[in-house]
Amino acid sequence: MVTINIYLRKYGSEPTSGVVWLSFYINREKVNFSTKVSVDIKNWNDKKKCVGLGDKSANDKNLIIENILARINNVIVKYRLRDRKLTRASFLKAYNRPDDYKTFFEFVSEYQKKNH
Repeated sequence: MVTINIYLRKYGSEPTSGVVWLSFYINREKVNFSTKVSVDIKNWNDKKKCVGLGDKSANDKNLIIENILARINNVIVKYRLRDRKLTRASFLKAYNRPDDYKTFFEFVSEYQKKNH
């Protein structure tokens, strides 16, 4: 079982906000990545590992974090059910792969929305 660490990464010498990051290990290799969710330090609940209700967009930000966690879990479970060996590289490939889309055009449309 993989234990996922959720934490607020702060930047600068006197930070007032940070970005939510996730980290976990697959076969002793560390996997880190950003959720791209920005949170004020005062609104981050470190015990619950979520955005506190002081933030106007707390529900949306927490939903984004939960969706990323669900996607990670989905990749891990798929590999386990198929009895395939999961490595850091294969995880990242499966996490970013467009097989969640019905057609290639849906993938391209989604990719363009994210990057433009």
